[in-house]
Amino acid sequence: MVGTQGHGAPAATEPPLSTLIWAEMAAEVFVGGFVPAETVRVTHRSEAGAPEVDLPVYSLDGSGWKVAVGFVPAHSPDSQLVGYDDAGGVTAEWG
Repeated sequence: MVGTQGHGAPAATEPPLSTLIWAEMAAEVFVGGFVPAETVRVTHRSEAGAPEVDLPVYSLDGSGWKVAVGFVPAHSPDSQLVGYDDAGGVTAEWG
């Protein structure tokens, strides 16, 4: 199993997807990170033109953060994750 972690770089006006982690597990890759509490959806795109994969988002009681975690077919430093609120606005980005 190979794993690593990194920090999302903030966009001009949006907060980052904080402390992104990923680890290869068999034929898939486990990815996860912290997102602001208003986030209701997080998507992962392994590369430009690849289909999006929705990651489950979990609340953290008493916190201003949620956790987005799940398995995706592939992940690299060029992959993109984006968090969205109820209105479809971007709440977090990585990549």
